Amino acid sequence: MSLSEKKLKILYFGANRGNSGSRVQGLRQLGHQVEFVFQRSPIETAWRPWRSLEWRLCNGPITLKLNRRFLRRALEVRPDLVWTEMGKLIYARTLKQIKERLGCLLVNTYSDDFLDKSSTKRSPHYERAIPLYDHIFTPRDVNFDELRHRGAKAVGKFWKGFDPEFHFPERLTDEQRSEFATDLVFIGHGEPSRIEPLTALAMEITEMKVWGNGWQRFRLPPELRSKVMYRGAAFENYRRALSGAKIAVQLLSCWARDTQSSRSFEIPACGVFMLADRTEDHLASFEEDKEAVFFSSTEEMVDKAKYYLKNDEARERIAQAGYRRCLESGYSNYDRARLMLQEALAATSSHEAFVKTP
Repeated sequence: MSLSEKKLKILYFGANRGNSGSRVQGLRQLGHQVEFVFQRSPIETAWRPWRSLEWRLCNGPITLKLNRRFLRRALEVRPDLVWTEMGKLIYARTLKQIKERLGCLLVNTYSDDFLDKSSTKRSPHYERAIPLYDHIFTPRDVNFDELRHRGAKAVGKFWKGFDPEFHFPERLTDEQRSEFATDLVFIGHGEPSRIEPLTALAMEITEMKVWGNGWQRFRLPPELRSKVMYRGAAFENYRRALSGAKIAVQLLSCWARDTQSSRSFEIPACGVFMLADRTEDHLASFEEDKEAVFFSSTEEMVDKAKYYLKNDEARERIAQAGYRRCLESGYSNYDRARLMLQEALAATSSHEAFVKTP
């Protein structure tokens, strides 16, 4: 029996919460047995300054402990398939040992740009491990050839998604509305490419909030500075910050060369009108001006924000259509994980090396 025809035992190297955890739920709903390498990774429980240092250097005692635990768990579980989320701190030699000793399929989803200019996103371990993975999924098309050039065997599209248990329309209490209600919201980290367009919005729209970390590193114009909360909107507050807004702007990261992100699907899944960068991925996911509204310049973004703030009926109609599209077109993390697994298995189902006795 081939892997594509059996219920699999999957060892999952990733967080058991958030978008990663909801992808696991999608795999389990198919009847597969999914075991985590960690309930909480050693890097998460370490002293914060040390954790930050190792995350940047990709080395140290925590990273070594993490790799030893990964190998030990793999030998305990003896999976058909190992699924790693990111894998920034995984040594290539750890994956090689797992592959040689167990002969299992190695799948990787790397949500960030592995060539991101930010030093916190790049990893020499990951770049050395690229040829060891049987299938790598990346959200950005520009990474496809870059991964193949470094020896990737197979590269597939990693479509981001939303967590159905966490991202949904929420009616706010009066107390919550006092904190989160606004005409327009942007949620995301601070980076230079976002300052000019958000400042242009701030100069035209009085009721506006910007949630996210890292903005304090930049000298912001006063018009924008007064709108920035200088902290992230985490957990339930993320959904409430979206639900409290008439318009949510999706400005993609230039640092990460994004053409989509989780927010591209979380915003409409919360029943909120999305005003987003016009990219091929966004256009493939939502019908323009019917399920979401897109822009290609700062001027177009500001004009459309002002127009839809004045036209409640059109704005609500588009928000509801975007919400329905998320539900009906399989944009949840559950569905995204199932499709990635299906693609990885289909690409390897004819290889004897990945056929195990049931």
